[in-house]
Amino acid sequence: MKKKIIALALSAFVLFSVAHVTAMARIPGDVDANGKTEAADARLALRAAVGLDTLSEAEKNAADVDMNKTVNATDARLILRAAVGLEKLPDNPSQNEVPSSSEYDIIRSGSFWMTGTIIDGKGINSPMEIAITPESVYMLSDFSGVPMGMLIKDNKLYMIYPDKKAYLELSESLMAMAGLDISELTSSSDIDFSSYGPLSEADSVTEATHKGRLCRVYHFKVDSGETRVYLDGTKLVRLASYDRNGKFLSATDITAVSEKIPADKSAPPSGFKAYKGMSGMLSFMNLLEDLA
Repeated sequence: MKKKIIALALSAFVLFSVAHVTAMARIPGDVDANGKTEAADARLALRAAVGLDTLSEAEKNAADVDMNKTVNATDARLILRAAVGLEKLPDNPSQNEVPSSSEYDIIRSGSFWMTGTIIDGKGINSPMEIAITPESVYMLSDFSGVPMGMLIKDNKLYMIYPDKKAYLELSESLMAMAGLDISELTSSSDIDFSSYGPLSEADSVTEATHKGRLCRVYHFKVDSGETRVYLDGTKLVRLASYDRNGKFLSATDITAVSEKIPADKSAPPSGFKAYKGMSGMLSFMNLLEDLA
């Protein structure tokens, strides 16, 4: 049971790393995003125009060089002329239309509090809360209908059970017994939101309505496919991930973002019963019958 609960917490924690972004600005007509406008890009645009290929949203945006919201033979011709130096393609103006500051910048700062809902590839929703400071990482999610939290601070892992007002402190020795490594749990590749690309470097920018809100969607190519950042003005609405074929993988619908970290999200909650050591771990596990 101990490993099952910890594994559940860590699996939810890892969901936040799927939105990890490193991006470069896309050159006009660069459909394959290799940093150059070439005859191969014109070929891709032409095949899409005649229905032989299906482009992702980011690829469509790059191929639509005449900016008429469709990819046709004219786009292919313009891209080919640009590839041989006979044409200069205009920058897509939408890529320069980014807010000077937004809630997206807060999560990129590396210190923030955020709440929302995680949606997995099967459409299953789970409540989410995360708080990151330079000294701590906190996660709350839903496991079998029961909210459970995880806090990493001062080289210790705390499993927090809000409904029972209790938490388990896992020392380094207990973590070693469980096969867990703090350095791996807090690696920058998982939780360093400051490494997200700036909106100005999105591969493409589109518009979409999400839950009644008209959003600008910033598309970033990643090794696994594509990440999309949804903004309604300066409000961060959604982070979503898709594979290389455009298939939905997961998303986080966001309800609140703040640079102010609640005190009980950066330290073990005061007023909660603390369980420590081996005997404490066994007693804490007895509280988890609801998760069996």
